Amino acid sequence: MGKMYEVISKAQEENNKNYLEPVRKHSTEILPVLFKRKEVEHAPAWFKELKAKIQIHYNEIKVIMFTGTSNGYGVTTISAGFASSLAKNFELKVLLIDFNFKAPGVHKYFDDNSTNIFQDLFSDGKLLGLDVKSRNRGHLYVITCNGFKLDEVSFLGSENFDNFLGKIRDKFDYVILDTPPVAISSDSQIFSQKADGVVLVVESSKTRKQVAVKARKEIQAAGAKLLGVVINRRKHYIPKWLYKWL
Repeated sequence: MGKMYEVISKAQEENNKNYLEPVRKHSTEILPVLFKRKEVEHAPAWFKELKAKIQIHYNEIKVIMFTGTSNGYGVTTISAGFASSLAKNFELKVLLIDFNFKAPGVHKYFDDNSTNIFQDLFSDGKLLGLDVKSRNRGHLYVITCNGFKLDEVSFLGSENFDNFLGKIRDKFDYVILDTPPVAISSDSQIFSQKADGVVLVVESSKTRKQVAVKARKEIQAAGAKLLGVVINRRKHYIPKWLYKWL
């Protein structure tokens, strides 16, 4: 109690406010952006913060992979929201690709006629062309993989796939990869080697520290650059402005 009282007192002095008075109205928790079928809603401010931090510390980064420690932790929501934010708020040319072949999810956030599918670009693992269209999504381009059947290991390790990544790197400002959990899929370890950097998503109060540390080690062991960690669905049990004092 003494430590908390000291923190509140310092904050009061700095901001000239009485924070010890009861507050009846609570601020809404900031969650990852949610999607409508026809339009992406405004992204929360922390997407802009994430972009700024990546640009400041890693200004050569273009291909960013998002992965998690387990399914259902919001990796697809965050990668799709971040890609949408880059395209909408910064008017950058962004390509979002769903590489979660076993459990694709990106297609659920967009109209079917506003996305490209891997079948348009590949046949039996061979690159047919790179005619990726924005399809009424402005600066955002989307490639989904639902219904795409292939031998993943041979496909991801093929020269055709490397050529594909090389071409899209030159064509877009940012390429965002939505990938399976690194702890349970070897695909993600392959992607981490090919991307410029990796963002690891963990869920607050659910992801155990040992699991997160193991995922970080696997990413780094693959020779990938870990850009940072997103703590998803974090709840603030005390006012958020107090955290900087703790």
